[in-house]
Amino acid sequence: MLFTNKNNQPLAKPSFRAWWGWLLLGCSLFLVGCDEVLPTGYAKWMQGTSVNGNTIFQTLMRSDPSFTVTTRDEVTPRLQERGDCFLWFPDRLISPSEREIEWFEDWLTEKDDRVMVYVGRSYDAAESYWSQAIPMIPAQRQNVRSEMEYRRAQDRIYYDSLLKGVPKEEINPWYTSLPSGRPIGDPIAQNYLRGSQEWTKGLLPKDLHVVADRKMIPPLDAEVLLALDGEVIVSRVSYQTFEGGKSHLILVSNGSFLLNLPLVNSTNRELATRLLDEIERLRKDQPTTAVFLESGAGGLTIRDRSTPPEVQQSWSFFSEPPLDLIFMQIALVGIFFIFSRWPIFGRPRKEEEASLTDFGRHVKAIGDLLRRAEKTGYAQQRLYHYRQTFHKDREFEPLPTEDSDEPAIPDPLPKQPKREPSPFDRVQIPGDEEEELWRKS
Repeated sequence: MLFTNKNNQPLAKPSFRAWWGWLLLGCSLFLVGCDEVLPTGYAKWMQGTSVNGNTIFQTLMRSDPSFTVTTRDEVTPRLQERGDCFLWFPDRLISPSEREIEWFEDWLTEKDDRVMVYVGRSYDAAESYWSQAIPMIPAQRQNVRSEMEYRRAQDRIYYDSLLKGVPKEEINPWYTSLPSGRPIGDPIAQNYLRGSQEWTKGLLPKDLHVVADRKMIPPLDAEVLLALDGEVIVSRVSYQTFEGGKSHLILVSNGSFLLNLPLVNSTNRELATRLLDEIERLRKDQPTTAVFLESGAGGLTIRDRSTPPEVQQSWSFFSEPPLDLIFMQIALVGIFFIFSRWPIFGRPRKEEEASLTDFGRHVKAIGDLLRRAEKTGYAQQRLYHYRQTFHKDREFEPLPTEDSDEPAIPDPLPKQPKREPSPFDRVQIPGDEEEELWRKS
């Protein structure tokens, strides 16, 4: 049965995953017909339409409640402590470096029941796509076939560069890599099938369509889980841990049954499901934090405690999704608000105009100037001059000199009895003596 777990029970929504694969293939055909480049990014979660992506496999894993799935492009001490299962899809054919192998082996031997899945790169789904899509084009549309052949050649250039950069025989502690001896893109012969019962039960050799442009030969102590026509497809290596138990390394020759385009095939989806069941068996049905690792031609970035951390700016987290989109929208709203408040950009507002006929402002200004001069005698002289000029019918006593001890001139008006203030009285400004004297006169 397709999409079954270890208890032979179907997983939820198998038809959805099947339709996703067909939708991917249909979208790819549509894009090619619309003069677009075929997406071929390798094993990237964000490249959901790529024929070489692993989005469908990750979605299959995320649908299982026993897995908590995340994606990273580097390994850190925090992942080393919290990760229970790593799934590495390197975008290069050369072997892992000594540092990469040492890091993962240290991680495997640290605790029990850890699982590492390494998927080789000796398969390119773009070649499989073109080999299936081009024959579907009618002979009458020769121009379309020529265009597709041209794009097939372009995609082939990149994959050929990966193959040519690998030595004929490559040996590392995990596996030995050798040429397959078949033309690029040709599947493995479907003569006979062998492996563990969990992997081979219910499968026939003719149902498998596995492409491997290089052979991945595991160590002698490895357990072969699945082999087709004598060529190992999936194997497992066990490591003794410091806790006395075991952890496991699963070697998958390539992604010919794990990437987006191959998962259109129902048998490949069954193999992908059995890989997840294998991880659950090795994890003994414990909740698993699974981490998909993405790396390019430069290898995997490893950060440990001896690696000096990068200097992070205080605002660097604004550039991380989804905060980058959130704060960008907030910034746009803030810019519009600022423009709306600036006088040159905002709504027109009428300023208060100063009155040119308010004589009281003139009197107040003169009083302020006299107060700032701090010359009492000079201020009294100005008042005396004002009275002599504008009130000649009244007699005023002469002003005392500044050196005399005589008091300041009295008010010429008779003193009025005190009365209660009236709302019709003019409000006095404190210190505005000249204006008050002018009002009384």
